[in-house]
Amino acid sequence: MKKLAILAILFAFACLANMFVWATVPSIQAGCIKRIEQGQHLNPYQVGSIYSLHLAACAAGVFVAPETANESFQLLWKHGDREWHNDFFVRPDIIRAKHVGLTYTWKDLRIGTALNGQDVCETDSTYYVTGTMQYPYLSQPTVFFGKIYVTEGLFYYLQQIGLMHPYKFTYIASK
Repeated sequence: MKKLAILAILFAFACLANMFVWATVPSIQAGCIKRIEQGQHLNPYQVGSIYSLHLAACAAGVFVAPETANESFQLLWKHGDREWHNDFFVRPDIIRAKHVGLTYTWKDLRIGTALNGQDVCETDSTYYVTGTMQYPYLSQPTVFFGKIYVTEGLFYYLQQIGLMHPYKFTYIASK
């Protein structure tokens, strides 16, 4: 039992180290994008590394944008449309503008990333936002904190091979 625990810890450490390398060396992600653009498939190591990078992004996202982390995590299995009752997006400036654009301040990051630029709509008794959660094909990396690179095109590839499953979402908040 003790040996199994040690092996599990070593495996977890190896996964974290691998994810760290993938997130901090942009040429690795660029090489995968190049293969995809040439119509080639990625090998199981590359696919597993991208999958673990996505899991790490979801885990880290819980502290910055928990709704976005949850949305992203939900991509990992097939299910129907998702509906959440949550009023995190009900702020007077967002409601008044009726739209969250594609450029966000740090204060709006939580709202903007979760709503993916969708319109905030309303009925007599609720505010709601409906959209589709899926990764777009982007071949250029997004850089976080000047050192962490994430190329969403790699997550899009996981969608294309059936390891991630896009879905429609709705957030509902009472007035």
